[in-house]
Amino acid sequence: MRHPFSITPLIVCLGIAPISADEVKLEDGSSITGEVLGLDAGGELRIAVPIAPEPLSIRADQVRKVTLSHEAEEPLERDATLTLTNGDRLPCDVVGIDGEHVHVVTDTAGELSVKRDWVSSLQLGIRPRRVLYQGPAGLEDWEVDEGWHFEDDALASEGRGSVSRSFESLPVSFSLSFLLTWAQRPNFQIYFCSEHDEAGGGKHDRYYLQFNAAGFEIKRQSSGESTYHTLGSIQRKPNGFNDPRVAIELRVDRENKIIQLYLDGKLEGSFPDPLATSPEGNGMIFTSNLKAGEGHRVSRIVVREWDSVGDRHQSEDRGEGDGDALIDHEGQRFSGELIDTRETANGSSVFFKSPHFPKALEIPLSKVSTIFLSRPTEADSSSELILGVAGGGFLSANDCRFADDLVELDHPMLGALKINRSSVRTMVKREPSEDEGDEETTPNEDEQ
Repeated sequence: MRHPFSITPLIVCLGIAPISADEVKLEDGSSITGEVLGLDAGGELRIAVPIAPEPLSIRADQVRKVTLSHEAEEPLERDATLTLTNGDRLPCDVVGIDGEHVHVVTDTAGELSVKRDWVSSLQLGIRPRRVLYQGPAGLEDWEVDEGWHFEDDALASEGRGSVSRSFESLPVSFSLSFLLTWAQRPNFQIYFCSEHDEAGGGKHDRYYLQFNAAGFEIKRQSSGESTYHTLGSIQRKPNGFNDPRVAIELRVDRENKIIQLYLDGKLEGSFPDPLATSPEGNGMIFTSNLKAGEGHRVSRIVVREWDSVGDRHQSEDRGEGDGDALIDHEGQRFSGELIDTRETANGSSVFFKSPHFPKALEIPLSKVSTIFLSRPTEADSSSELILGVAGGGFLSANDCRFADDLVELDHPMLGALKINRSSVRTMVKREPSEDEGDEETTPNEDEQ
């Protein structure tokens, strides 16, 4: 009897940062880097390598894992995550729900109509909302102290110095994301929620994140008696990244005094502010602490509104009962039957029948945090392969063929799918259990 590996450690495996070349890991533990040209799951994988004049052909049954490299890319803007009953998940936007199907649109596979019986949950409001700033497009509205300039759609430093800007107003809860690149080593700080446009010490009320050889650290700077408070640290050192770059996102909830740090799309931690009040400033400062000749690049800066209330409920479980369940942004939980979604005067709304109310509830989709659907269909988790896709998703596959810009796969529930090769990050072979017991096998440590 074949058993898949457990999904929890696999998610870590799929969340790796992009590398500079495709990598093929073989069953004997060896690996080959180059450019994967194609794969026929029943035949051969072809990979071009610099040392060989012709592409190499490798038997598909000897391939354990494929990691495809990609240039740094814009973060996905899909607002929801669809989770199937077999554990697969896919970033998406919800188009609608009717009595038979959940209709979504994805970057990976385009538009999909998925049977409700196959859907375990929908998490909505994954991405922060309205964009307040996106750039940089130049140095307009930026104050340069020294050492920074603008080139190739990025703020670039050459040695020590800082660059700053302020917003007319910044919401109480907001998200700040950007791509940080370094040439040799990082020694970088970003101050945020700052009332001052100068970096460095002093009794100022603000937060800052620093990244250097020791890893990441989030601190609170204060005008009170004690100037500095460490909120948290992350032991992700520069040599732990495959490329000298990292996508950083800070989600700031000043009302509840909590900061969340995401690195390359993965939540690294939530850090509370121990002080009585949060900083009220609207400024941010990028600072380079390197010597002359070394530097950083900051690009793809995006500031968004963030609904921190709804975000807190996305980790909740189904709860009791085998029917449908819905959690709204205020944390209220409803059980019963999700009838459908409809366009109303309040926009797209969910109609939910609860035994506690005589009429179906009309809940704007924008106010919904999580939907759990009843699961009468037994999940199929016996597939041979798992594909990691952009945005932290993954899909099972009975077989997989890719060439040029498309990947064709046979999904155990959704059938034949054609997905964009550019969205595929990894392909991992499920391993059979060493015995016939019921425990699932897990990936080896080098795949986590």
